[in-house]
Amino acid sequence: MLVLFASVFLLFIFPFIRDSLDAFNDISVYVNTDIDFDVPEPSKEQIAYLIEQPFIESIYPYYLDEQTVTVNNRTRRTSILIADISYGEFAMYNSERLIEGSLKSSIPNQMYIDFAFQKDTGAKLGDTVSFSILDTPMTFEITAVFETNNRFLKNGAVAINLDDSLRELIGENRAYSGAFIVASDYSQANSYMRNDYRPLGRLRDRSFFDSDETYICTVI
Repeated sequence: MLVLFASVFLLFIFPFIRDSLDAFNDISVYVNTDIDFDVPEPSKEQIAYLIEQPFIESIYPYYLDEQTVTVNNRTRRTSILIADISYGEFAMYNSERLIEGSLKSSIPNQMYIDFAFQKDTGAKLGDTVSFSILDTPMTFEITAVFETNNRFLKNGAVAINLDDSLRELIGENRAYSGAFIVASDYSQANSYMRNDYRPLGRLRDRSFFDSDETYICTVI
């Protein structure tokens, strides 16, 4: 089952990191990415709105799942970041944090793993990793290994591409789990995020409720 759980880390993780550089991987995520904010559960409409704002340079929405994966006859419960990795320099999976492999692979079902996942499973480039999303079995090929992603996902993590088939499987009405934001004007972005941002993706669609009465009461 696809959990797509809410962010359990702080709403504005990067200002927090600036005050707590106490581990190599934390420092690497801070120094070697441009992310300024990680916001929980934006709606699709919020993503469209934010990308048009002059204080936003770029935004990387993602889904976050947790599954038992299999590689080299070993199983491991791990966090799965599902996002458009075709950006090339996606968040903490970028060339500055790359250990081996390539960000330019043309393999359709490619997967990025981090060092914690590699060390625990013995996985290497070219190995296949299998698991299910929404009860649909899937297999991915490892194309790159990165420094451990322990700032956001404490047990390490893998990342897969949010392609058209996954978008269709997840569904257009499902809100994102979160979004990484790069600010062009940090001061304005910080003011907006702290004072005006609301995780509207948490609001349920009418289809989740039995009647208009329960929908209205629940929303209010």
